[in-house]
Amino acid sequence: MAEWRSLGLDFVTLRVFKAAVEEQSFVSAAEREHLAASAISRRIAELEARLGIELLRRHDRGVEPTAAGKVLMRHVESLFDVVEVTLSDLESLTLGRSGEVRVSASLSTISSLLPRVIGRVKAAHPELDLRLEQSNSEETLVSLQRGTTDIGFVSGGDVPDALTAFEYLAEPLHVVLPTSHPLAIHTGGLRLIDLDGLDYVGLRSDLALQQLIARKAIGQSVELRVTVTVDGFDPLAKYVASGMGVSIMPEFHAGEAASAHEVVSIPLIEEWGLRKTHVCVKSVTHLSPAAKVVLRAILGDECPLELKGSQSDKTREARPNR
Repeated sequence: MAEWRSLGLDFVTLRVFKAAVEEQSFVSAAEREHLAASAISRRIAELEARLGIELLRRHDRGVEPTAAGKVLMRHVESLFDVVEVTLSDLESLTLGRSGEVRVSASLSTISSLLPRVIGRVKAAHPELDLRLEQSNSEETLVSLQRGTTDIGFVSGGDVPDALTAFEYLAEPLHVVLPTSHPLAIHTGGLRLIDLDGLDYVGLRSDLALQQLIARKAIGQSVELRVTVTVDGFDPLAKYVASGMGVSIMPEFHAGEAASAHEVVSIPLIEEWGLRKTHVCVKSVTHLSPAAKVVLRAILGDECPLELKGSQSDKTREARPNR
């Protein structure tokens, strides 16, 4: 038998063959496919001629498949099932219901800001392949510019002009001290200079918040005697409670620390004492449909106009009010 390329097979011919078998009539198949009965008869006759075998047996009551026709019908049904699944998968990708989305953020963002919004996105679009990667702000910026992450959370510092940034959260910084510390009575607020010469529990030096505090301390000639360096806010709070020193952390984490440990949380009274977190992308225009769904859910009502009005509005989540 000739190769399939030389047979001139096409989806229209296979579809009308399928219709003729299912309807058992050229006339009924023609009505279903909106073609003339003669056109269907001619297409199938040409197909039989190319294959060199009879596919349909014609009689007064209509048509019925021969043994060869039954074999072809079985494979045509499988073929059209594959086509339907393929089109459905492509539609899901186009509408953002499926596809991979890579999100980079710090450990604190992943643990405190993202769970609710990611949960809503996954509930609405279970086929989305969300990949969360823990990284500091500098690493996230590099990944965004290289295109190895789709959406990144960046806290503190400047965002390069090559990226598009949306302000997500502006959170006051607080000083955290043991409840027995002499400065704990200053509930109205403390300045950085008030911590001069004190033992200090710090974050890793490559983290944006620690870099900000270190720069401001140098600029104000404040000595923070770092006694221990940790990776996150929970161990930081534990070391403060143990008496290893004081520290500075965002309001939300400071409040959690005060609830869970013997520490107090006091506002940091400084012009720079508002920690801003931005959601960044390389380009909104070039985001995949799936990434746009996730970005829209993260930004809520603050999302840009080109992201609004999609079928996925139900996944929106208002930004945290902290």
